[in-house]
Amino acid sequence: MEKNGYQDGCLVLTRVVPRDELEAADSWTTAESIQTDFDLAMTAKIEAKDKKALDRLKGRFPWLKDGRIADNDSLSFIDSSSARLNDLLRMQRPGTILDFFGSRASGKTQILTQMAVNASKMGRVTIFVDCSGSFRPERVVAMAGGQGLVVEDVLRRIFVIRCFSIAQQMNLVQRVKEYIGRRDVKEGGQVILMLIDDVTENFILGSSATTIIELRSLLTRHLHQLSHFAIDERIPIVLTNTTRSRINEGTVKEVQTLASIVERGTQIRIHIERIRSKGVWLASSTIGDRCEFRISEHGLVDLADNSTIQGAES
Repeated sequence: MEKNGYQDGCLVLTRVVPRDELEAADSWTTAESIQTDFDLAMTAKIEAKDKKALDRLKGRFPWLKDGRIADNDSLSFIDSSSARLNDLLRMQRPGTILDFFGSRASGKTQILTQMAVNASKMGRVTIFVDCSGSFRPERVVAMAGGQGLVVEDVLRRIFVIRCFSIAQQMNLVQRVKEYIGRRDVKEGGQVILMLIDDVTENFILGSSATTIIELRSLLTRHLHQLSHFAIDERIPIVLTNTTRSRINEGTVKEVQTLASIVERGTQIRIHIERIRSKGVWLASSTIGDRCEFRISEHGLVDLADNSTIQGAES
C-alpha cells in the first residue's frame, strides 16, 4: 500500500474507557445540548439588541454578520461529481456535520471516496476516518484515473485513519488535531474536509464491559466533540451511518442506527438507497428534496435526463 501512496494512519491504542469514567454521567453533555449554540446561530435567532450574545457567537461562528449568515463567506466546497447531489448539499458550510445514511452496500462509502478525490483535485487535504474497514485505495485510483488525474498526487492528499474500537473513536478528535499539525499534511495542502465512514459501527459492536446506556452516552459525547472540532477548525464533516428495519403494526420502516442521537448531532441528513430495478441511486434529504444518480467504475455521474425532484412530486 505504501508504494501506491496510501497514507495509513491506523490508531493503535491499548487504553480502554475506565468504568469510573463511564459512570461520570454528570460530566457529559446531553444529546439535546450538542447543537444549542450552533442552531441558534444558523437559524439567525439573534435579536440585534442582544449585542453581547451576538459578539459571543461571532467569535465561535466567523461567518455570522449582524445575526445572519454572511453571503460572501469563503466556503469549503464539497464536490460529489453529481451536480444534482451537490444541490442537496448546498447548505453544507464550514462547521456543519452532514449525515449520509442508508442500508449496507447502498453507496455511502463511494460518495465519501468521490468527495475525497475531488478535494484532492482542488489541491486540498482530506482526513478519511474508516470505522468499518470499507476504505479501498483502488477505488481512489479508479476515480482519479477516470478524471485523468495523477493518481500519486491524489493519494498523497488523502490521509486515512483506521478506527476500529470505541476507545480509538473517543480519541479521534485529538488524533486528527495531531494529524493536521503534521508536516506531510501541511505540505499536501489545506485540510478542507473530514469524512467518517460508519460513525456508529463501533458503538453498535460495543464490548462486554459496556451497557447500551453507556454506549449511547459515549456516542453523544463523540458527536459533541466532532461538533466543536468542526466549528473550531472551520471545516465541514461528512459522516455515514447504517439503517435498521423496524416493524410497527405490521409495517416495516427503515430508520437510522441510533437515530435519536445522530439526528441531534447533525445539521443535514440525506438518505441513500439503490433502486436496483432502474440501476440508479436515490438520495433523499430530510427536507423533501430528492435526486437520482449513478455510480460507475470511475465514480458518481448524473443521469442524462435527471433533475432534482421536489418532495411534493414524489
